[in-house]
Amino acid sequence: MFSFQEDLRRLEETSSYRFLTPYKKKSGRFQSSQKNFINFSSNDYLSLSTHAKLIKSSKKYAEKYGVGATASRLVSGDSLIFHECEKWICRFKECESALVFNSGYSANVGILPALADRKTVVFMDRLIHASLIDGIRISGATWLRYQHNDMSHLESLLKKNAKVEKKIIVTESVFSMNGDKSPLKAMHAMCEYYDAYLYVDEAHSSGVMGEKSKGLVYDNGLSNSKRVIGMSTFGKAMGSYGAYFFGKKLIKDWLINQARSFIFSTALPPAVIGANIAALKVLINNPNWGRALLSKANHFRANLIEKGIPLIEGDSQIISVLTGENNETLDCADFLKKKGFLCVGIRPPTVSKGKGRLRLAVNRGHKLKELDKLAKTLEQYFKGKGRKN
Repeated sequence: MFSFQEDLRRLEETSSYRFLTPYKKKSGRFQSSQKNFINFSSNDYLSLSTHAKLIKSSKKYAEKYGVGATASRLVSGDSLIFHECEKWICRFKECESALVFNSGYSANVGILPALADRKTVVFMDRLIHASLIDGIRISGATWLRYQHNDMSHLESLLKKNAKVEKKIIVTESVFSMNGDKSPLKAMHAMCEYYDAYLYVDEAHSSGVMGEKSKGLVYDNGLSNSKRVIGMSTFGKAMGSYGAYFFGKKLIKDWLINQARSFIFSTALPPAVIGANIAALKVLINNPNWGRALLSKANHFRANLIEKGIPLIEGDSQIISVLTGENNETLDCADFLKKKGFLCVGIRPPTVSKGKGRLRLAVNRGHKLKELDKLAKTLEQYFKGKGRKN
């Protein structure tokens, strides 16, 4: 017998229970029960989800092509708009080829099993996203975890498995929960030496990181490496929905034939593709937006450090405030919510036990005075004024 009620009760007792909270959203400002919040838990880093050009393009594509793709792309759901989108991805990433997937999760659980099998050894950073872990597990490959960003540990594992023919290193360029970066050049050098592929999830890097906001794969000069397999999303800095592979055409052709989440899924709606194309154009025409956002995030981070707020070290738009146990995480999030800030607490299994945090995401729409006010409010909480007895 299933014991749903009892198991749910246990989740409640350990402050692990989750529930949905509907909000009325308008450009980074949320409303619930007539109360307004400034949102610091969104991945809409460049505030593109409400950008006029994306909305206009989305409407145009829906009116011209309908509201649904009607089939998977390999059946009859393909159209010129997908190929148009992929050409814009290549222009943005300055890469050889691209392939659109329905979501970041869909991409990772489709691409990795298409690349890896039981004869493959996958070396994965201990903090990679759940979708990457699921993709690796589905593949049936042998997987080995190396300590977070520990290149000595990674190389020791590669040495032990040097004779394995198929090897893939899996990482994120910016880690979604910590906000720190992978040493991609060092990892690529190891791939060259040990004859391995490097799979990089750029979900939180594209549109923000690097000299032209193109992501860290590009910024490290790896966009056209035969050893790099890139994945990124439209649902973060680009403000829309969907994901994509970027890299060599040979890999794209293989994925079209082997990636089950691509082969067996109805393609994205035209309205979404229209928004995605518009987002790519906006980013190409505004290459400095990422740097401006990071400057704002650095201001906020420095303020928090000065006030003694416990942070995970990082240098991106993602700033993680450590809270510890589940009850403390929820307590802090509730205190901030009463002060008008939506800062959702992150708990296990998303992070390790005892590593609860508030994952604060700075976006282009945040004002410096709002960042300073949040820093002051966090200081009040951590000095004990907001804590429950």
